[in-house]
Amino acid sequence: MTDVIDAISGLDTAQSAALRGHRPDVVSSAQASYDALLPQSLDADPVPGFELPTRLLVAARSARLEHAPAALAHYAERLSAHAGHPALLAVVESGPDRGAGLLASRRERAILRHVELLVARPAATTASDLDALTAAGLTAAEIVVLSQIVSFVSFQVRIAHGLTVLKGTL
Repeated sequence: MTDVIDAISGLDTAQSAALRGHRPDVVSSAQASYDALLPQSLDADPVPGFELPTRLLVAARSARLEHAPAALAHYAERLSAHAGHPALLAVVESGPDRGAGLLASRRERAILRHVELLVARPAATTASDLDALTAAGLTAAEIVVLSQIVSFVSFQVRIAHGLTVLKGTL
């Protein structure tokens, strides 16, 4: 499988080896995190209520808010393939309030509002923000997965940006 950070950085094999090859454990751990949070299917997922299309929606919206076009394209492509609902891509672009008519549930709107909070103002998150997710029907395990995906996409985007900059020095 292709390393996603290499892909969104636009690195070829030689560039990846030059920039990341000295830390193979870090590379494989980052890819393993991606595979665990956003697998190709959720057949054996320990948090089955947080479906793959929802996970991909969270990742795509996070990438959009991070202003990361390559990451957004990656997650939007996966979302299109798994969700089968093209209106979700409009929600990725417009957000939970402007795209509210496209979202099927209060749960999805609450999830996307939380994504926006975690990306834009993570330090401003309070217990009442978590209570809003619980009130929208999310379990504690689902809230953890939601937060992990947002954090992971932020990590991916920052690493990819750094690699893109460094690529110019090769």
